[in-house]
Formats: sequence, C-alpha cells, structure tokens
Amino acid sequence: MKLNLSYNQIHEVTGFKDLRGDEYKLTQLELHGNRLASASHVTSSLAPCQNLRYLAIAEAGADNPLCHNASMSKKMQLCS
Repeated sequence: MKLNLSYNQIHEVTGFKDLRGDEYKLTQLELHGNRLASASHVTSSLAPCQNLRYLAIAEAGADNPLCHNASMSKKMQLCS
C-alpha cells in the first residue's frame, strides 16, 4: 500500500510507531516537501513499519530540512 503525505507541512511522524506487525501493509511512504528536521526521529518512528520498502523524503527539488544536513543525507542516502 502506498501513502502520499507530501506537501503537508508535517514536522513529526510519531504516529507511525503504532503501526506494528504484519497486518499493516504500508510498503511505500512519500514525505517530500514537508518540515521533517530530524533523521533519527524519522527512522525511529518508522522502524515498526515492517513492510515499508520505499521512503521518499526528497523528490524533484521538494525535500525536508533534514536533507540539508550533509552528514545525515550521506548516511541515509535518501536526500538528493
């Protein structure tokens, strides 16, 4: 299942921590064009999403503040 939450001024994704187990079929999540500033917050919040295979935090020039931290973008290899 794909969920596109891009361009919504989202600054935190804590709610995804409740999506534990195989019954949640989220495989793709698009979050580009928001206000996510912490890579550690994003990764810890999405860790319980066992089926998540694709995460977009930057696409076609629309990114998040966390993408402007050079060391973080290299570690995550998600920001362009």
